[in-house]
Amino acid sequence: QKLREELGIQIKANMLSKYWKEVAEDRFSGVKYGDPGFFTDQWYEARESEITKVEKECEARSKALNMPWREEEDLGNGIKLEMILIPAGKFVLGSPKKEVGRYDDETQHEVTLTKPFYMGKYEVTQEQWENVMGVNPSYSKNAKNPVTGVSWEDCQEFIEKLNEITKGKYRLPTEAEWEYACRAGTTTAYSVGAKITPKDGNYDYSGIGKPIEVGS
Repeated sequence: QKLREELGIQIKANMLSKYWKEVAEDRFSGVKYGDPGFFTDQWYEARESEITKVEKECEARSKALNMPWREEEDLGNGIKLEMILIPAGKFVLGSPKKEVGRYDDETQHEVTLTKPFYMGKYEVTQEQWENVMGVNPSYSKNAKNPVTGVSWEDCQEFIEKLNEITKGKYRLPTEAEWEYACRAGTTTAYSVGAKITPKDGNYDYSGIGKPIEVGS
């Protein structure tokens, strides 16, 4: 049994690393951290292990709260909106004075969120936006990419229509809710550590130059 499991992991890792190499060649050509060699079996196994660990923690917390740790909202046409449970808790909002790139108005202070809440697992996608609003204003079209070219007022209209469709109580998160969820229990400048690199996400210095699919 153990041998079969080990062989299964090895085969899966080889398949996945081949996939990631293709992704790297397609999306990260010429980027420092995008060399296909970076996406090794060990790299994916580490990511897979971390995902499994987080999901187990989520399941444990959801049982303690007697709330599902994720919920799906059916928007119609086979399009779902996935929400993740954020437990109530206490954290320090803002950044320390020594943190590079901080603003003067980021005075640190402790905040307590007394109630758990749900937040979208990903950015709102173009297909989700179009299914609710009937239009896709994004400049770079891809159904699974985050919607772009929308204002705060547009988002309020989206939420209003979303609530009409789902009979829900959706809203934008408060500043404290957003930072609490984004920090994910960490105290560093980024949830991934003190620095962020192109291997951690798609931003200016990733060199991709365009939005990519949520969750990728």
